[in-house]
Amino acid sequence: RQRGADEAKLGVRYHSAIAIHQREEWSFGACEQGTGVYQCASEGNTQYSFYKRHIVGRFKLDMGEFRRLIRRLMVEWPGNSYNLTERNCNHFSSELLWNLF
Repeated sequence: RQRGADEAKLGVRYHSAIAIHQREEWSFGACEQGTGVYQCASEGNTQYSFYKRHIVGRFKLDMGEFRRLIRRLMVEWPGNSYNLTERNCNHFSSELLWNLF
């Protein structure tokens, strides 16, 4: 697959996700069908080694508003739109943060 070849050229890869209340982590990845947005336990993604946490503050949405935001992003970020350099987990994390603050 082309994606694997692109990743091999870049060498080290970094992953980002947004942790909510230090319980759950939201990120984006490639898949053939459905949304690329996914959730796992904070620092619990076994595909990556945890490196560093940056605390950005408390957001003002209540959990109902947050869940509505996630549902919207799940539609806007389908897994088949993933692109290693132009639409990846880092772009998604940035988009989620812009919507939270």
